[in-house]
Amino acid sequence: MKKYLILSIVVCITIITSAQTNSNIKCRIWKPQSFCNIPDSLTGIWGIYCRQCSWNPINCSEIDKMGNMTGVWLTIPINNGRRFMLKNEFKNISLIKKIDGKKIHPYAILDFFNYEKNGNPNEQKYIISIKAKRFFVKLKNDKKFDLILIFPNAEKGDKIIIDKYLETEIQE
Repeated sequence: MKKYLILSIVVCITIITSAQTNSNIKCRIWKPQSFCNIPDSLTGIWGIYCRQCSWNPINCSEIDKMGNMTGVWLTIPINNGRRFMLKNEFKNISLIKKIDGKKIHPYAILDFFNYEKNGNPNEQKYIISIKAKRFFVKLKNDKKFDLILIFPNAEKGDKIIIDKYLETEIQE
């Protein structure tokens, strides 16, 4: 019985320590002149697993016209084979406002499935909604993964939460 208790405690500690912490994640405001100007330094995904899914794209120039949108650029260190799930309408991704604690889901995320570093920047797409029974993103075996989220009026000090995968504060 003691062996099982000790083993259970070790497994719980391993799970807790394997979760991403604030010190491992770079989270910053991204305010380009245009959301069509995607940085060349982004590290993308390896693949997706999607069952009965669809997503709605929006052109980057349409986001530029909205005016009050702010990009949040997350750089997340990863282990080989790491993956996370996206839920319908991005309900598992939240920005918590530092001022009033209001919870906001992203308006859009960079279409990291199809973005091309050398493509026409004016054709760059973002995703404004996902509907799926299951939608997993498998990350490359690189050392980091970049995710760009678009929120109305995000600012330094706001928190970003993605399920139990990560929680971090916008630092710069």
